[in-house]
Amino acid sequence: MINKTGLTKTARILNVGAGSSTLIDELLNLEYSNVLATDISKVSLDNLKARLGNESRRVEWIVDNLTKPTLLNDIQPVAFWIDRAVLHFLSEPDDQTAYFNLLKEKVSKGGFCAKYALTVLNECEVSNDELEEVKAIAMTVNATKIKIQLMDAEKELSNKSK
Repeated sequence: MINKTGLTKTARILNVGAGSSTLIDELLNLEYSNVLATDISKVSLDNLKARLGNESRRVEWIVDNLTKPTLLNDIQPVAFWIDRAVLHFLSEPDDQTAYFNLLKEKVSKGGFCAKYALTVLNECEVSNDELEEVKAIAMTVNATKIKIQLMDAEKELSNKSK
C-alpha cells in the first residue's frame, strides 16, 4: 500500500498507535528514513524499541495522547499518517473531533492517511461498520483535500458479498 502512494524514501511517515505492530519494522526494511512512531503507552513503544534493537535509532519515538496531544502538536507535517486501530476505539465525539483536527493539521497538503479497515477474521473479511468508519474518515478529511487510501476495502466488501 505504501508503495502505491509514490512517496519518496525520505517522506515523513507517522504510525499512530504503533503499539507492538511490525509496521515500523517493515518501513525500516523498505528503507524509509523519516519514520515516526507514536503511542499513548510508553511501555508499548519501549517494547517495540527493544525488538528493533539498534534499528530503533532510525525512528522518532513520541509518547502522546492523540485526543489531548502535547508533543504531537509540535511535530512537522507528515506525508503519510497510518492508523492501525486507534480511531476504532475512540467512541466519544470529542475524542474523534480531536483526532481529526490533529490529523488535518499534521498531514501535509497532498499527503495520505490510511486507516486499516480490514479485520482478520477467517479470510480478512470487512464488516459494514468498518467500511462505514473508513468512509467517514474519507469524508471528514477530504474537506482539506487530503488524499485518502481506502486500501480497497469497498472492493473487498463487494467481492465478498457477490
